[in-house]
Amino acid sequence: MPIPTPIIAPQPPTSGVPQLAKKPNYDFEKRKKEIARKAKKDEKNRRKRENADQPDEFVMGQVDEFGNPVAAEEPAAPSE
Repeated sequence: MPIPTPIIAPQPPTSGVPQLAKKPNYDFEKRKKEIARKAKKDEKNRRKRENADQPDEFVMGQVDEFGNPVAAEEPAAPSE
């Protein structure tokens, strides 16, 4: 019985030209950025919804002479 010879994969011909690096997968990188952007936007919208439940401490329309919002004042208790 003859001894089986190992099968060797053929090597690509080398013509003296160096191998180039693999081309980057820009679609994958773009998709990752889109996913991160969407997650950030969703988090921002979630925080906005949570903050909408809390009352504002400033009354709209009331500003000081510099344009800064003025805190809402508590109504005075009626004096007897």
